[in-house]
Amino acid sequence: MYYPEEIIEEVRVQNDIVDLISEYVTLKKKGNSYFGLCPFHNEKTASFSVSQEKQMYYCFGCGAGGNVITFVMEKENYNFVETIQLLAQKRNIELPKAQYSEKAQKEIKKRQSLLNIHKDTGRYFYSNLQQEEGREAREYLSKRELSTEVQRKFGLGYAKGNHYDLYNYLKNRGYNDQLILESGLVIKSKTGPGCYDRFSDRLMFPIFDVHGRVIAFGGRVLDGSMPKYLNSPETILFEKNANLYGLNYARVARKKEIFIVEGYMDFIAMYQAGIHNVVASLGTAFTKGHANLIKRYADEVILLYDSDEAGIRATIRAIPILQAANIKVRVLHLPKGQDPDDYIIERGAESLIELGSNAVGAVTFQIQMIKTKYNMENIEQKIRFIDEVSDLIAGLSNAIEQEIYIQQVSKIYNIEADALKTEVRKQMQKEQNKNKNISINKIKNKRDINKNTKAEEGYFKTQSELLQIMCLYPSVLIEVKKHLLPEDFIDPFFQKLVGLIYEKQIDGHITNPSQFTSFFETSEEQQKVANIFLAQKEYENKEMITKVINDTVKKLKNKAIEEELKTTKDIEKLQKLLKAKKEVDNLYIDCIYG
Repeated sequence: MYYPEEIIEEVRVQNDIVDLISEYVTLKKKGNSYFGLCPFHNEKTASFSVSQEKQMYYCFGCGAGGNVITFVMEKENYNFVETIQLLAQKRNIELPKAQYSEKAQKEIKKRQSLLNIHKDTGRYFYSNLQQEEGREAREYLSKRELSTEVQRKFGLGYAKGNHYDLYNYLKNRGYNDQLILESGLVIKSKTGPGCYDRFSDRLMFPIFDVHGRVIAFGGRVLDGSMPKYLNSPETILFEKNANLYGLNYARVARKKEIFIVEGYMDFIAMYQAGIHNVVASLGTAFTKGHANLIKRYADEVILLYDSDEAGIRATIRAIPILQAANIKVRVLHLPKGQDPDDYIIERGAESLIELGSNAVGAVTFQIQMIKTKYNMENIEQKIRFIDEVSDLIAGLSNAIEQEIYIQQVSKIYNIEADALKTEVRKQMQKEQNKNKNISINKIKNKRDINKNTKAEEGYFKTQSELLQIMCLYPSVLIEVKKHLLPEDFIDPFFQKLVGLIYEKQIDGHITNPSQFTSFFETSEEQQKVANIFLAQKEYENKEMITKVINDTVKKLKNKAIEEELKTTKDIEKLQKLLKAKKEVDNLYIDCIYG
């Protein structure tokens, strides 16, 4: 699916990047650019730069960059087409009918049909809840003190006990068996033709994507049977490690922190209580995908899992995953045997909010959990406690943080601080030795790989630096264009970008650098474009620039010739290549720039 280039360009030009990013980030003007705290990583010093002149952004801390389209795609988790539609709507731009390839048409049609099935199913389940068959489910919701308004808002419903009820309903709506099966809402019968419902006699929770579309369901039993909760399987709409229940609401709350709870009822109870910056992990193990998803919308997480053994294990597993994504983690541990839903019913939302302000840091929580495993009155067990805590503290990268926890543990558990510090150092040394041995073994196996990788990185840096100079100085671009073709560049990314620059430059001037970002689909490539135009290097003098230009042009042309020499068997072509190589060695580009 795509829109004509001129339409994309109009949408981009009509949406000023400073105005749009200011809706998300507080920007302050410094010189010709605007700076603020990066919305894509946690930082205290503003390294996020926005250029109104170039209509691009770039973070000097994490490397995130692009134009207004890139920003919306990254921040709102929209695809390219959805982003164009949103930005067009903001500026009242009427879009033409989008164009599709035949394959894309089929894929989009199927996706839309599956969305329609889920929307119809959600309405059907909600209707069931209001009928006599849904009485027990309504009584359960009443017992949990969920208002009818909240039930309607989250589309809560009921799947009847008849194992063919939803299947028959969808068939009557005109959906075929293959599509209904692909929705995951029914299961193919093993004993005969047809299908039967995946969900039967359950309270139903629609699962929404970040844009509020129903993409799956979760169902809770009402009779105490197992499994207590059952979710839709993964489909082309629903990927478990790329979705969190309630994220469509949490993201618009625009808070710096997000609560993570275990279940649907915990989420809805907190939302009803006025806590809207909350998501639930859909009853699955917390993954790196979930952490990266949260990172788009918040820099801090408060883990609020159930206080039972399973909840504690889930909390301990989630902590390092969140920390690896550079998300600050705190833990709110409720009184034993309670979950957020129970706590709110018993003590009220204000009590939970007050409790949340005292959530402990991840390390403090982990130390507390380690302590529960040991009898501190027993010498041997206390020693094992010290060993485990020392190992935990040794894993902290910040020396000040290590010292704070050493002093805290020393004071609370009556352990000499110097002795604990010695054990921490021993654990650090042990880990360093272990990593050293691993590194020695890896070096032997990866020497050639590293060599090739460094060479590739060197070529990438070289090509990037040349392009930066070309974009800074019109006379350089004009002269380099005479000697260097797009295909002389090694990396396909640079071949494409250089071709676009050559095509759109006017007398060496690039008046609209932001336009190039739209020609690249992946965020990684868009960041590279932003890096070239915004993260430009300062040079001491013109002689240094001339040297860089000549060295790089020669290096690239020689590399291209060498690649051809490796495969050429034709004598005449071989002679031409050798002659070209000699001409490159004698090449000198003399640029005059103002």
